[in-house]
Amino acid sequence: MSGVSVIVPAYNNGPYIAEAIESALRQTVLPDEIIIVDDGSTDGTEQIVKPFLRDNLRYVRQANQGVSTARNTGLDLVKGEYITFLDADDRWRPHMIETQLRLMKAVPELVCCFGNFVRFEHATGELMTDQFQFFPELKDTPFISEPSGAGKVISGEAFPNIIHWGDFPAWLLTMLFRADAIANLRFDRRLIRCQDAHFVLRAFMMGKVGFTEDVLAEVRRHGTNATIDVAMMAVDKLKALECVSEDPLSPRWAGQLDARLLRARFDAAGALVRRGRWTEGREKVLQALRSPGSLGRKTSGALRIGMAAVQRLSSKP
Repeated sequence: MSGVSVIVPAYNNGPYIAEAIESALRQTVLPDEIIIVDDGSTDGTEQIVKPFLRDNLRYVRQANQGVSTARNTGLDLVKGEYITFLDADDRWRPHMIETQLRLMKAVPELVCCFGNFVRFEHATGELMTDQFQFFPELKDTPFISEPSGAGKVISGEAFPNIIHWGDFPAWLLTMLFRADAIANLRFDRRLIRCQDAHFVLRAFMMGKVGFTEDVLAEVRRHGTNATIDVAMMAVDKLKALECVSEDPLSPRWAGQLDARLLRARFDAAGALVRRGRWTEGREKVLQALRSPGSLGRKTSGALRIGMAAVQRLSSKP
């Protein structure tokens, strides 16, 4: 028995969900249970899932409430020692569970571990660059190699080592969590996007984190992806970080979190200004200037917003 529970939230993913389920059922180490949480789909998802149902694969349907609630429903139902998530439009490579489980068992103090993935175009199947290319900070993050070769463990406490990254390693489909370590964590329904970053950063507050450079999953790119508006992700990331600051553990990391929030507020302001949303951008700038942080960082941030404003004005016809 692997002790692994898989949560698959689904909303109108009928064209893709069979492939996701099949990738979970083709693992070299099989999960003990797979829970499909259908968040009120209207595209016949239930009929597609039915042929897969068995003792260790359950289907739960609920009224549409969003992906956070769907994942939380899964968290309330799982029984495994380890928990992982697979979005219904993505797919795992066959060694995903085996790779992450090996690392978690080799280092019992790990709260969770993460891995690499690639994106692919749904229309053509073309594979793109791996995700670790977008984490340049990973190369400078201190780590210890696990002696058996199962993976790497970030030295010291994970949260202060990762919170300053531009993007966070919060891709749930390559992560394995120790269930008892995250028993009190749930996804925040207030967040439309970046709920995963909020959830994972709070998990990182709780202890050791490991990773493997293996490509463990493939993320589908198609026209209905929730993260399709990349330009405005800075605003969503700021909201997630503000929610992280509400966590009971956040005072322990006040200095690091304040510095990251200052940067995120200027990033959000820049994204809004580039969209011509001047009033909202100005509000974020003022919020940043009132935030804790050095005069140098605030001056640098304000200059970035000034450049964004010039670019926006110069691009108007």
